[in-house]
Amino acid sequence: MNCIFGCLVAGPYVIGVAGPSCAGKTTLCDNLNKALGPATMMELDQYYKRTGELPFHDGFIDYADPRCIDFDLMLAHLESL
Repeated sequence: MNCIFGCLVAGPYVIGVAGPSCAGKTTLCDNLNKALGPATMMELDQYYKRTGELPFHDGFIDYADPRCIDFDLMLAHLESL
């Protein structure tokens, strides 16, 4: 068991971290990994669809559009953990 915020917590658990680019998400996850022990980290960038499948807005790929992410693949990977 790990102690998180003063409470004992049995694993496994999922911690989601969100924020804009350069907000320190990777640094936070690295520090959580050190504090809580080895963990699997899944980065949303790994789930962008192929360029030909991405939506366009005003002639440019709209990377902020949720349709850019292959959520089905991400869910399959989460379920396999």
